[in-house]
Amino acid sequence: MGELLIAWSARVVVAFYLLRLAADVLIADPVRRDRWARWAWTVGFAIYLVHVAFAFQFLHHWSHAAAVEHAARRTFEVVGFEFGAGLYFNYVFTLLWLADVVLWWRRSLAGRVASPAYYWTVQAIFAFMMFNATVVFGPAFWKWVAVGALAVIVALRLLLPRTTQLQIRES
Repeated sequence: MGELLIAWSARVVVAFYLLRLAADVLIADPVRRDRWARWAWTVGFAIYLVHVAFAFQFLHHWSHAAAVEHAARRTFEVVGFEFGAGLYFNYVFTLLWLADVVLWWRRSLAGRVASPAYYWTVQAIFAFMMFNATVVFGPAFWKWVAVGALAVIVALRLLLPRTTQLQIRES
């Protein structure tokens, strides 16, 4: 049961990440876009915390050393070298996501928006982390689902008229 909870919570996190990206790309009205994307981002973060708790409870038995060893073993199985220190990147990622959620809510309440540079930096970090987590820990078919979903979002971004695309925090 624990493995299922870990796997499905991770899948739901990815789904909320993709929902956030879809809101950014597909919702033209900046107020609606901000609200939908912010909520998807916030709920995604909450589910991510549940996923981390499930992993530590059912897989690592609340042992940091076991988590590092597991990350090293899985990385070796996938890419051919051990890298347990990747777990520390997950800790930084968690803090970054928490900070971004808090900052986004504060910005929204104050009627401000993030700069394009900040937005794209956060998105690059998240895409990198989501892709790596999928490659290292996900089943083989999820790698292609993740790539396909991102390709659809990029295609929509490129194909839709500018008025329905994200006007990335340009106001």
